[in-house]
Amino acid sequence: MGKASRGARSRHPGRMLRAGTAAAVALVALVGCTASEPGPSPTRSTSEVVSQGWTEIPVPTAGARVLVFLIVGNRTLALGSVWHGSTRAPAAWSTTDFARWTALTVHPVTGYGRLAEFTMGAVDTTDRHTPGRIVAWGQAFGGAHSNPRPTTWTGSPGAPHTSGMLTEHEQPFTMFGGEDAIATDAEAAYGGTMLLAGSWDSRTTLDGPGRYGAAVWLSGSGTTWTRHTDLAGLSSSNGEQTSAVGAAAGPTGFVLVGASARYGQSGPPSTALAWFSNDGLAWQRVALPNAESAVASRVACGSRACTMIGSTFASEQHLICWRTDAAGRVTETSDGPGRGLVDVTGVVAEQASVADAPTTSGADAANAATDRIWTVADFDHVARLFTLSSDCSGWTPMPMPTKAETAVVTVLHDRVVMATSNSDASRLWVRSVKG
Repeated sequence: MGKASRGARSRHPGRMLRAGTAAAVALVALVGCTASEPGPSPTRSTSEVVSQGWTEIPVPTAGARVLVFLIVGNRTLALGSVWHGSTRAPAAWSTTDFARWTALTVHPVTGYGRLAEFTMGAVDTTDRHTPGRIVAWGQAFGGAHSNPRPTTWTGSPGAPHTSGMLTEHEQPFTMFGGEDAIATDAEAAYGGTMLLAGSWDSRTTLDGPGRYGAAVWLSGSGTTWTRHTDLAGLSSSNGEQTSAVGAAAGPTGFVLVGASARYGQSGPPSTALAWFSNDGLAWQRVALPNAESAVASRVACGSRACTMIGSTFASEQHLICWRTDAAGRVTETSDGPGRGLVDVTGVVAEQASVADAPTTSGADAANAATDRIWTVADFDHVARLFTLSSDCSGWTPMPMPTKAETAVVTVLHDRVVMATSNSDASRLWVRSVKG
């Protein structure tokens, strides 16, 4: 299998196994230094645009692209980029009500940091020393062949209604890029440890078993990183290529999802996998059932379980759901809808409230309440939205506010927020979770 785009974060990570490459997002080169000023309060014209049950709300500033949502307490962070002259610059904002946005101060320290767009991020809510610490991944393109140039950032959301901050930390070029880079696809944080997950070619280096495979990068501060390509259970064994494309903080540590691809052998070409780790170093591999010729692409976790969403590689592809408990045991699975080419791009858990549970006993209600999962998937390059129970039952298509190739969602309390994006800008939408 040939190498994929060097150091790229794949827009559709499942296709790395289908096509044998990790296709990078084709972004415009970006420039700029700081985030923009807070956006205006909503006006009558912007707050009353309603489509398919969604109400359009103001973007943080004109021309903003929002590619990442993060939740910190009662605040929502939006990460992406803004126009800076004829190119773009990294930008981030926070809000408590989706009417007033406060720009985070952005401090790039490299040339590519000034050209970056935020494409991934995570918040460590379990670190008792620095709760709410943000880690973010930016991406620019440059060099003779316009290859992706990753940038790493850390920061704080700041106090409510005050400006937080994101600061870039320069990394050695070969930490995430260079001749051996394949893809960096996911980011998570747990217990004071930051994690990036993806794939690496260690055939020509001394830090791995000598084959392509899943890799993780770990950091205790978010400023310096260590790459691990030879971890038992995670790295490839003979005759296979593992690939980690999704990550989350689980009930007791990190959870990764992806697949194991096998070439030149009998049997299915790939099997969906999940991995569990308390510290990011020791990994337990779990082969997901009913997952031949499939990949698990995204994962969302609650306090007791995780729900994983993936897709098949058949000619008529479809979604798949798996639920695992805190010990990594698969407890439920189901097939979802599908048509044409299917790629899962986002999964968010809506935490069920005790008040919604079908019982009056507080303890029994907490056990009976079932989280709902919101899933964004591309069907033939068009974003689609679905909900289902975290036990993988009840697949339900939800209307999109507008046709879009790229969309991200988040859930805060009783509201669902979506950003739909094109190459120039995003539109923001909100609806009730009960709608």
